[in-house]
This record gives sequence, structure tokens and C-alpha cells, in this order.
Amino acid sequence: MAISVVSDKNRRFLRMCRIGIRVVGWLVAAGGAACTVMVCVGLAQPASGALRMMWLFAAAGMFLLGIIAIGLAQMIGLVLADYATPGWILRHCDKILYLYAATGLLAQLALYLVTVQMKGGVWLPPSPETLFAVAKALVIVGVGLVLRRIIPMVEESKTLV
Repeated sequence: MAISVVSDKNRRFLRMCRIGIRVVGWLVAAGGAACTVMVCVGLAQPASGALRMMWLFAAAGMFLLGIIAIGLAQMIGLVLADYATPGWILRHCDKILYLYAATGLLAQLALYLVTVQMKGGVWLPPSPETLFAVAKALVIVGVGLVLRRIIPMVEESKTLV
């Protein structure tokens, strides 16, 4: 049973969005995977230490963002009743979101360490960007917790109909 959509126009729009999100998600995930490999091999950034870790976490975050977009496309397909059961990404979206939040926090920590190195080892108070990264991570974890509760309910409602 699909969640009632106001009209066929909205249904067509959501299907177009789902296709666009899926394509962009695969492109971003592929780009993030390529950047991660390049940073690990040392092709993208010749630096070492905290700067390299910052680039690594940023590239891994890009990959995870692409995977999250693909999960959103799966969610739209599930809501439109195009899919009978949630896909693998959607079933594990809470863990993917937790990993994305941790990657963002680690990238921010690496950026902070790079800043400390550039200032000659003087420890600085947290910047507004650090507070923003913590708030973003908390919101992402909250969304993961909500989805962990919602996805089993959607699966169960699909079997009742």
C-alpha cells in the first residue's frame, strides 16, 4: 500500500526525483571512493599527518553521502510502493548515518589538528565550525535513530496488506 500521494503529477515528480537522486548518489559515491583511494595511495595530497587524515575523512564522507543519497532514493521507491521491501542500504541506513556522523567529526578533529600545527602548537578554543560539526553529527545520529524505528514498521505494514 502506497502512502497516498495527492495526484499523479506528484507521483511522477517523485519518480523523477528518485531517478535523479539515484544517479547523483552513484556519481558522488564513485567520486568519493576514487578520492579515498587517491588519498590512501598518496596521489591526491602529498602531505602527511593530520592534513592527509583530514583529506581522507573528507573523501570518505563524500562516499558515504553518495550512499545516503541512494538510500533516500530507495526510501522514495518504498513510499511510492515501487519496491516491496526496503533495499540493503535502507535497511542499514542507521549504521551508515552513524558512520557518516563519525567521519564528519573525525574530519573536523583533523582540521583542528592542522590548525594547531599551523599556529605552532598553540591549542585554540573550539571554533564555530567545530560546534556546527558537533550539532550536525547529533542531528544525523537522531535521524538514524528515527529511521531505525521507522523502517521495520514500514516493512511490517507492507506484509499486512
